[in-house]
Amino acid sequence: GAAWNFNRVFMASEGAYFKWMGHDDELDPTATEKAVRVLDRRPELAIVHWLERIINDDGVVLREYTPVQGFEVGDESSAARFRRMLTWRRHGYAGDPIYGVIRRSALEATRLLSTVHNPNFILLEELVTLGGITTIPEVLATDRKSVV
Repeated sequence: GAAWNFNRVFMASEGAYFKWMGHDDELDPTATEKAVRVLDRRPELAIVHWLERIINDDGVVLREYTPVQGFEVGDESSAARFRRMLTWRRHGYAGDPIYGVIRRSALEATRLLSTVHNPNFILLEELVTLGGITTIPEVLATDRKSVV
C-alpha cells in the first residue's frame, strides 16, 4: 500500500533532509531550497513546510490554506509541542507538513507511516515531539484532489 511505498522511498534515500511528494502535486522550484535554508539556520526544527493551494483535476482552486496563528513550534518542551499539535489538528491547518522538508535524523527516530487511519497526522505527532515545525508563509505547493 501507500504507507509501505512511502516508507520504502525514505529508506532508500540519503542526505540530511527528506521530502515526500504526491505524483500529481506541484511544487514551486524554490520551495525545497527555502526550507533547507530555514532548517540549516534552526537546528531545533524537525520540519519546514509552506502554504499550499488545493485544486481539482481541472486546475480550479478549491482552497488555499492560510497560516495558523501561533503555530511557530520551536524551543518549548516536547509535551507542550504535542499539546499544541492536538489543538492545531482540531482547528484546521496550513497544509500537510508531512510533505514539507523533514530533518532526516528526526524521521529516522519515528515509526514512519503506518497502515492506520490518518497516518500523516500520527507521524506528524511523533515528529513534533522530536523537534519544532515552522511554516514558510508563501503558497509554494499545489495539491491536486482528484475526483474518481
